[in-house]
Amino acid sequence: MLTSARLWSDLATVHGIVVDRPSDPGADVVLRGPTLSATAYQVKTSRRPVAPSTIRRLAAGLPAGAHLLLATDRLTPEQVDAAQKEGVSIVASPEGGVVDGVLIGADGQAHHLSREQETTTPGRPGRVPWGTYSVAFALLEGPASSQHALAVRSGVSRVRVTQVLGQLGDLVTHDTDGWRPAHRATLAAWLTDQYPTVPRLATTWTVLDPPVQAATVVSEHLDELGVKHAVSGDVAADTWAPWARPTTAWIWAANLVDLSTVGATPASPETATVTLAVSADPNLLTAAAHQPSGPPLLAPWRVWVDLVHQGNEPAADALMNRLLR
Repeated sequence: MLTSARLWSDLATVHGIVVDRPSDPGADVVLRGPTLSATAYQVKTSRRPVAPSTIRRLAAGLPAGAHLLLATDRLTPEQVDAAQKEGVSIVASPEGGVVDGVLIGADGQAHHLSREQETTTPGRPGRVPWGTYSVAFALLEGPASSQHALAVRSGVSRVRVTQVLGQLGDLVTHDTDGWRPAHRATLAAWLTDQYPTVPRLATTWTVLDPPVQAATVVSEHLDELGVKHAVSGDVAADTWAPWARPTTAWIWAANLVDLSTVGATPASPETATVTLAVSADPNLLTAAAHQPSGPPLLAPWRVWVDLVHQGNEPAADALMNRLLR
């Protein structure tokens, strides 16, 4: 039988859904995630498969406004369909498997845990061209003497580099220094428009430490766990181009971990001081710059794009001015 501890851990590390204590005495837990609004659930567990008829009966007995979460060992598509139809959440995590099921949020939206995250850019059909973005970011960092050098720096194949340079067209140029952006600010603006803005997974936390110290503590914790990561946002921007005291810490990681072990508590995105996020970009963490001391930092132009996407214009402007110089 799936224990509660493992259920919450799997939800957090696989899907970015964290648990908090409810203020409502009639609820057992509050769950929230990147697309799941904070929802208080009554939790019922069962060692036996929950029949659709049982789901309908339990749903009929719920008080108005209450949300039920059923935890079981195994699920079938019929159970998931019945639960969603009745507005009931149901999850299972088989031994050796991953969390499956559906969560119904307080807003009535269904969140299917078993479905792969989309690999497309919102509003743009097709697969996300991560290789294109990696080459563009590499060019922003500095000229590349050859396409081979650009391939090594960007982490994509030599053939793909040739394709990308052709696709970028007038955004890039070739001269005696090799390949470089025609205008760095123009290529950077193109990236902010094209590069996906939403993490694949994210959890948000509050800590008592100032953001710079919090980023260091979290980084050390991730190092101990062997999780590849890099700091972005305010903290990284202030390191690359000091201008103001950071107010939040944003950390990209290969996977999510529970930060409560380092004194962090789950918080809403609006009140959080630390965000731990997982990107769908396979090349993101290869752009980490390791410092002589302190946590690894995301490459400066990637930090700048993050700041623009996060709406932090003062920090983004200060960093761009430094980068363009």
